[in-house]
This record gives sequence, structure tokens and C-alpha cells, in this order.
Amino acid sequence: MVYTETMKNLRKKNPLLQQFKDQSCQPVAQWLTLETAARLDLCIQFLLLPVIQKSKPISPEMMQAMMPAAVDLERQATSLAQETPASFKTIHDLLGQVTALFLMPES
Repeated sequence: MVYTETMKNLRKKNPLLQQFKDQSCQPVAQWLTLETAARLDLCIQFLLLPVIQKSKPISPEMMQAMMPAAVDLERQATSLAQETPASFKTIHDLLGQVTALFLMPES
């Protein structure tokens, strides 16, 4: 009971996480309607999701360090969303699958 109450309070006190969830659960077609800056912001939030989940702020240094990866992720995600939009249900699914491609070992 106490655990459930604590989790509810964390969700209420973590607006960045809730905002990310709201945006990332949208259909993948929405990705293509977003401005590049908004897509990059979502990519950074996706990459820093463990930090966001702990209710910690994203520092400018973190954003700067993640920007090259976010740019790559945004380009690849946009390309795949344009080429094969039916392969992805949500923006979160798109970002997750593209990130998994980056983590695959080279043959």
C-alpha cells in the first residue's frame, strides 16, 4: 500500500517523465509532424530516460554530451518512419527499435 502511494506521488511530482510518456505514446505518424528541435528533444529524453525516471534534472552538460547520439537517433528514426511507418506503433517503439539497431554488434 505504501509502495503504491509512493509511486503515485512520484508520477505526480515528475512532470518531465509524464510529458515524455504522453508524447512518446503517440502514433509514429506524429513523429514526422514534429519540428526537428522537438524530435531532438524527445531523443535526448529517451536516451536520458533512466535519469528522468529518478526525478533528477537533466543538466546542460548531460544534454551537450548526449546531443551527438540524439542527432544520429533522430536522423535514423526519421528515415525509418518515412520508409516503413507501419513497422512501428508508437514514437517510443520507433526510438527503442532504432536504439537497439545501434547497440547490435557488428558482424
